[in-house]
This record gives sequence, structure tokens and C-alpha cells, in this order.
Amino acid sequence: MDWSLLSSLGSAALVWPLALVLGLVLLPTARRPADVGLWLMSLGLASVLVAGVKVAFYGWGTGVPAWDLTCFSGHAMMAAAFWPVAFASLLDDSVAGRRAGAMVGLGLAAAVAASRVFLQAHPPSEALAGWLLGTAVAAMGLRALGGGRPAPGRRAWVSGLVLSAMLMGLGHWVPHLPSEQWFQRLAVLLSGREHPVDRQRWRAPAIPGTLTGLARPAMGAEYNARLA
Repeated sequence: MDWSLLSSLGSAALVWPLALVLGLVLLPTARRPADVGLWLMSLGLASVLVAGVKVAFYGWGTGVPAWDLTCFSGHAMMAAAFWPVAFASLLDDSVAGRRAGAMVGLGLAAAVAASRVFLQAHPPSEALAGWLLGTAVAAMGLRALGGGRPAPGRRAWVSGLVLSAMLMGLGHWVPHLPSEQWFQRLAVLLSGREHPVDRQRWRAPAIPGTLTGLARPAMGAEYNARLA
């Protein structure tokens, strides 16, 4: 299976534009318009948190070695924050429909998180952390649903968004953002280090048999280049 196809569905280059458009589509029928803004604001704060934690690791080696945890998976976070809201808005005629849509979205986000592990971009701990963070963001967006009868044409708009996202992701049409290199450069600039922290050296003191045993084999610089 080509896990990169699933992984692209959590790319910030794909999710952020779609989230902004979905927010505009949801705004007229939201239970409270402020809930839509709160969802997008939460997504922004979560994105900043993901970036900040990665910069902290590359600059100062922060993390929990015993859990092989240095950051949140950005792809898992973005997928869990967006897809439950998108699918729930397709089935906004009833509480049961919204719940079913949200579960489908969370399942898709879990698959994206798993893809990051199989692609050796993150250990399970970081993929799970990103998924949980994104789920908390999605909860904000789900509050905006259920405000009454969906506006005419809204389902068509959302269906178009979902279909477009799927085609772009599965067709490898999502542009690549060299965000990891940006984080490394910023970390070096802020910390004064000559080079960003190397993950393999950071992991070396970890106790054998702990959760680090679930992680991928030695990667060092390769991990630093592929992490996202």
C-alpha cells in the first residue's frame, strides 16, 4: 500500500485552505458564528504548538526519551482537526448523522496517523499525540454544527470540498512544504547550535524495552529530514 497517499490528506498545504473554505460555508448556519471562528482559531493555535514543540526539540533536545516522544505529528493533528468536521457537516440533518460523520472522519485521521508510522516519519507515540490534539480541535468545530436546517447548497459545497481534497491527496497533487527544514533552521538560529539535535543521538540513552522499542530503526539525519 502507498501510505504516502493517505499521508497527504493530513498535509497543512491541503487542510488549511480547505478548513478556511469550510468555515465560510458553515458560517451562515452555525449554531453560533463564534464557534466557527473558535474552531479555526484552535486549529491555528494547534499548528503553532506543533511547530513550537518541533523547534524546541531541534534546538534544545526536549522530549520524553522513554516514550520516544519529541513532538506532535503535524499530519495526524491536521487530519483529526479537519476531517471529522467535514464529514459531520455532510450528515448534519440529525445528531446520529453528525456522530456517524465525525466517527468516519476520526477513522480517516487515524489512518493518516498510521501512515506516518509506516512511512517512518514518526513513532506511534507522536502519531497518537498528534491525533489526540487534532481531535480536541475538531470538538470545537463540531460545536458549530446542528444549528438548524442546513443552508440550501451547503451539502453540495462540502461534498465538493471533500471530493477535491481526496482527488488532490490521492493524486499526489498536494504541494510539498519543506516545513521541517524551516523548523531546523529556526531552532539553530534561536539556540545558537551549529546543527539541529540529532534524533538518534537523543534516543541513545533510552532504556531498552520501553516504548522506544516500538519506534523505527536508526534514522538520525534521515529522520530529521522526513519528520513532518
